[in-house]
Amino acid sequence: MPNIHDDSDFSAVAEHSPDGIFVSVHGVIVYANPAALRLFGATSKDQLLGMPVLDRVHPDHRGLVRERMKQSYEQGANAPLME
Repeated sequence: MPNIHDDSDFSAVAEHSPDGIFVSVHGVIVYANPAALRLFGATSKDQLLGMPVLDRVHPDHRGLVRERMKQSYEQGANAPLME
């Protein structure tokens, strides 16, 4: 049985997912799968990697997203899904 914590397993699933997946560290994008590139209108990972997550959020929603990120980082809380 594969180890679900193995990076190569994550990469294989994420790279082939139809859903946009990105990973951020301290609010900066460090990974984006091909679907995330399409979602954000990027043609290469270089256009997203190193970019602050909030740069990809509409200005009207940055405060809400900033607060949700803060809760996640400080409290380890998962924010409920929203559209």
